[in-house]
Amino acid sequence: MTEGPPLNEDVTAEEIRVVAHYSTSSLNKVGEGARLLGALRDAGVNLIAFWGYKHRPGRAQLEFIPEDGVTFVAAAK
Repeated sequence: MTEGPPLNEDVTAEEIRVVAHYSTSSLNKVGEGARLLGALRDAGVNLIAFWGYKHRPGRAQLEFIPEDGVTFVAAAK
């Protein structure tokens, strides 16, 4: 294994930016998240982040942070 150049401790590998956040509620059943994500993929939506969790009995909360909010909203309609 070779060693790379020394790290410059004055430089961080973080980037902060303002992003749009969208959320929806859906049925909490097997495959529902995959179905929604597949539809977004087929519409050309790229996501920075996605997470989902149980919200209340029988429902799940899905959270999306897309690269392009306009494309996401058009696909979500």
